[in-house]
Amino acid sequence: MPAIGELFRATISLQSQGGLCQNVLHFRGDTGVEESQDLLDVLEGAYWPAYRAVLPISTTILGINVQQLTPLVRDPVSGVPIDLPGTIPTAEVNSQCATILTLRTGFASRRQRGRIYLAPVPANLVQINQLTPEGRTLYTTFKNEILTNFNDDTGISSFTLGVYSRLEGGDGPTYSVAGWTAVTQIDVQSILGAQRRRRLGRGA
Repeated sequence: MPAIGELFRATISLQSQGGLCQNVLHFRGDTGVEESQDLLDVLEGAYWPAYRAVLPISTTILGINVQQLTPLVRDPVSGVPIDLPGTIPTAEVNSQCATILTLRTGFASRRQRGRIYLAPVPANLVQINQLTPEGRTLYTTFKNEILTNFNDDTGISSFTLGVYSRLEGGDGPTYSVAGWTAVTQIDVQSILGAQRRRRLGRGA
């Protein structure tokens, strides 16, 4: 069932080698009754456990911040998952290197595609700036977990992951669900990329 609820922005912040690793994701509630705390609970219980499975143990999560953006911008809620560090016992590649997941929505427009930058990358999953077969397997498992929980048609949570276009939906102080499109496919890129610099609270 297509998501018909309100628009939420989630900011997930990690620390690695003294640097900040951050992703900004946009979700819609499936029915319209969902609140920010509901999404925070789902991210702590489903998204973070899957993410930490592809992170070296030197990584620490600083927190997850969730803010409802429609119909009015509301005060954010935040939390820190109980399980703090990553799980892979290895060194890491430079914290500015990231595994890139491409978010696809079924539309060809650049405004309806997005990216997730997963950093830092465990060194034992990389060879000559590319993911090893083991690395691709682990990140594929991660992206499948995202689709299992946050897919528009079959996701088991009450939220759907999407791509948000600031051009079409606004960039504050008001926002519109017209700028949001549900993610239908996620592709793992084999070649590592660099984290893009962005302002706090801005998406890919």
